[in-house]
Amino acid sequence: MADQQSLDDSNVVCELREVPARQVVAEISSIFREPTDAMIELCERIDWLADQLARRFASEEQSGRYDDALCHAPWLTARAQELQQQHQQLIDLLNGLRQLCQSSDGLVAWWQRLREDFSEFAELLEEHEAAENNLLDDMHPGPSWSQD
Repeated sequence: MADQQSLDDSNVVCELREVPARQVVAEISSIFREPTDAMIELCERIDWLADQLARRFASEEQSGRYDDALCHAPWLTARAQELQQQHQQLIDLLNGLRQLCQSSDGLVAWWQRLREDFSEFAELLEEHEAAENNLLDDMHPGPSWSQD
């Protein structure tokens, strides 16, 4: 039994020696880099989204899309103005996220705040786009498919 125990111990030692410490150190180092890479990618995607939405909103406002449609449905002016004001609110939220990406708060607090702020942005954007679609539908009503 003692011989079996020392054979088992020597196998454990051999198994430990087979994995070079350098490899384990590299694996641990890569684990530390992954969150950093994810944070960098997250911040880059927020920058990209902010640039894209700023261009899209500017294009919508400069195109006269709202003005032309409101000539045909002036009763929707207040809703259209509210949607245009939301453009700036959405851009401001994204710019706040961009600034947060540059901050050096504690990692856990930073991640939590970024997630909460982004969730608020995403919810507002979804509501904005739905309201925009509803406004356009109200400006240009189609046939009522529910009536026979």
